[in-house]
Amino acid sequence: MTARVAPLLQRVVVAMAVVDWALAAGMTATGRRREVAVPLLVAAAGTLVAVRVPALNHLGRRVRLARAGGASGWDAAESAIAAEWSPRAARLVLREPRLVWSLVLLVRGRRDGAPAPVFTAFRDVLPVWLLLLGLAVAEVALTIPLPLPTAVHAVLLAVGVWGVVVVGCVVAAVVVHPHVVTVEVVRLRFGFWQEVRVPRGAVVAVRATRTAPAPRGLHVDGDEATLSPGGAVNVVLELGVPVEVTGAAVTRVRAWADDPRAFAATAGPG
Repeated sequence: MTARVAPLLQRVVVAMAVVDWALAAGMTATGRRREVAVPLLVAAAGTLVAVRVPALNHLGRRVRLARAGGASGWDAAESAIAAEWSPRAARLVLREPRLVWSLVLLVRGRRDGAPAPVFTAFRDVLPVWLLLLGLAVAEVALTIPLPLPTAVHAVLLAVGVWGVVVVGCVVAAVVVHPHVVTVEVVRLRFGFWQEVRVPRGAVVAVRATRTAPAPRGLHVDGDEATLSPGGAVNVVLELGVPVEVTGAAVTRVRAWADDPRAFAATAGPG
């Protein structure tokens, strides 16, 4: 009975809250004052939270199980949300928190995956993002002295500052998520957005190559996967057994590393 009543109660209270806000907005637009019914809004928020508690507990259990299996906190949260809804929903929900956390890691001087050997892969893309960051800061600086109405000025400043924060977080994400080489796996990454995990047991050879053009991002062509942040690759991993990448079985992975020789020497067969 409760399982049937709770969703209905949720819809009724939310609908009442929407009507209340609409009336408040309409009366404000016509010049009449009206206080929003705070108790009603609190009841709506409380109902929403109460209805979602079982789902949140369920997600929490999924995360704990994934962590117990050795997954990192972010990977565990992503797998739990993906299982509950979809992988796309998981990426969308966690994108902003992961951006902010990347900035926190950068400020603290940490790299995701350390203390295992890490290898940066941002030399080609970082200058572009730093340029965008400089432009975002300049935009805020130029907005400050503009003779605009107070409300407009505040909105423009807020949007500008938010742009600086977002670009700064992207720069941080590129820097603090390098390639990681452990005894069990080679993690090839572009920020936290794209990753290829190759078991060390599958690797038969890793070699540094001459820089070659490649499509940006993660692409699979036949039995070959390419992960290139800036449109170039300079290392190749040859695999003895196929590894799944975005649903396809690949036996070769091409990627970019800022120090390809050091990466090849460390990521080779153990």
